[in-house]
Amino acid sequence: MNGQKSILISVLIILGSAAALLLVRSQLFRLLHRMTRRTETQIDDLLVAGLRFPSLFIVILGPAIILIVLNIGKAQ
Repeated sequence: MNGQKSILISVLIILGSAAALLLVRSQLFRLLHRMTRRTETQIDDLLVAGLRFPSLFIVILGPAIILIVLNIGKAQ
């Protein structure tokens, strides 16, 4: 039971971290969007728009990689 409890706690911490990262990502892109709207060039708008999806991919994939590295979820 103790092993299952520690796995559950680890998973909850990872999910909480991912949720916090998504919140920070959202606020950061909102700020970047406001900043790039004020400029005359379009290149910065395109860069911010182009980074939106890869950053989401990293935030979602990060906890999965951590689980693989820590071997959580593997049958022992």
